[in-house]
Amino acid sequence: MEKEVKFKVKSILLMNADKDTLNEGYRKLGVLSTSFSELEQLVQDLIAFIVNLEVVVGLHLIEENSLDKNLQLLMKINKFYKYKDDELKSLCIDIRAIKNDRNSLIHGVWQINLNAKTGEPTITVFKSKVEHNKTEQSEYWSNRTIKYYTFEQIEKLIDGTKNITKTLNDLIQPYRDR
Repeated sequence: MEKEVKFKVKSILLMNADKDTLNEGYRKLGVLSTSFSELEQLVQDLIAFIVNLEVVVGLHLIEENSLDKNLQLLMKINKFYKYKDDELKSLCIDIRAIKNDRNSLIHGVWQINLNAKTGEPTITVFKSKVEHNKTEQSEYWSNRTIKYYTFEQIEKLIDGTKNITKTLNDLIQPYRDR
């Protein structure tokens, strides 16, 4: 018996954005990218400080790690050092939540448009990856997913990243003061 195969793509009607809207979208994506890079660097710094490594040596040992790998390492070494354990666990959850959207925006294929219905600036991200989806009612394969972000949502990601960066700096400060 063959299973029914459906292809689903959620979409909204878009229209071209003016030059100012495009520039604002590029600016927001740039700020998100650079602020998240700073966050990634601070995670590495925190690991080096917690294990009391010379920063240059410590960073050299972990510089090739992905962010996920460094978050895992941070939690693993903190089982021994127990440095603000609950705060670090919460921080890792917050970082991972932002990371997924950030990766989608930075590594995806995106366009800046206006939502034709609301006129709101929208960043549309296309991800081409074959995925199997199953619900109680149907089963289908999709080869392209589309996600829409408003500028307001991008600003929330940027604010979240900056808040995490501030928290990381606060966690690192006692080590800097030694």
